[in-house]
Amino acid sequence: MTPLMRQIDDRRRAQRITLAVVAAQLGTNESTLSSWSSGRNSPLFHRAVAYAGITNTRIVVPYQGRIFAEGMDIVEALPRLRRLVGVTYRDMAARVTFHPKTLKKLRTRPGPRYLSTVETYAAGLGLSLALLPAAELAVAS
Repeated sequence: MTPLMRQIDDRRRAQRITLAVVAAQLGTNESTLSSWSSGRNSPLFHRAVAYAGITNTRIVVPYQGRIFAEGMDIVEALPRLRRLVGVTYRDMAARVTFHPKTLKKLRTRPGPRYLSTVETYAAGLGLSLALLPAAELAVAS
């Protein structure tokens, strides 16, 4: 299980939201959710964002004391953040054990990403995705 998935799952349990309720809202089944919770599979990032929303939380990327991006904007924001911190494709690939061409595809090819891929990319920048209660979100200025 990814660190963020563990937090989302813990939040679901604390709020006593059943897997059946989450499955119905995400349009999936309980066995899929169980595979995410056990770490056998990683959800697509948009599914993780929706799952977090069910628990009244948001996925964010904190950077220098601010929220750099949240929700689905994170996928597009991470390459900008990589450039901002001055990390090249080659350096990033070495940090996360991706081939440089794979990193470029993440930026240039539209489509879904897995939560585990997004978390790995953030970790390569020395960052972690975070889960915040929706009420604590503030727009970065």
